[in-house]
Amino acid sequence: MNRVFRPILFVFVVFLLIVPAHSAETGPFGAGIVVGSDSGLSLAWRLSQNNTLQGSVGWNFTDSDSMSVTADYLFHFDDILTFDTTTIPVYIGCGARATLPFSNDADFTLGARIPVGIRWLFEEVPVEAFLELSPGLKLVPKTAAALGFGLGARWYF
Repeated sequence: MNRVFRPILFVFVVFLLIVPAHSAETGPFGAGIVVGSDSGLSLAWRLSQNNTLQGSVGWNFTDSDSMSVTADYLFHFDDILTFDTTTIPVYIGCGARATLPFSNDADFTLGARIPVGIRWLFEEVPVEAFLELSPGLKLVPKTAAALGFGLGARWYF
């Protein structure tokens, strides 16, 4: 059990150390945490209002002897989902996912993924919360379908 919680605790402490205590303006870089099929550190770089590079490094819960690394290019559609006066920004992208084994019992995997998600932008603080589903295809060592999910938050600075 400690093998699972130590990496999560480490990522949480690192997140607390790199997040500024207060920021009035939102910058292009975001750092935070994601919890889901892969749990760990989540990073983002807003290239424009409609495009973002995002990545994550974390513990792979589908295979507890490996670490997961993802990298995605996202397209934002901020006005597609509207309910009454509330607009929920949506995004879709393309990217890659690799799992790096910690032992000989686990395999190195590499594949493609299509992250689809919704996000919530807070007005008072430069924080973004997101919920993401990422269907994909493992290509190495053998072809197989893959499905990932994550719930997270990032502080932009």
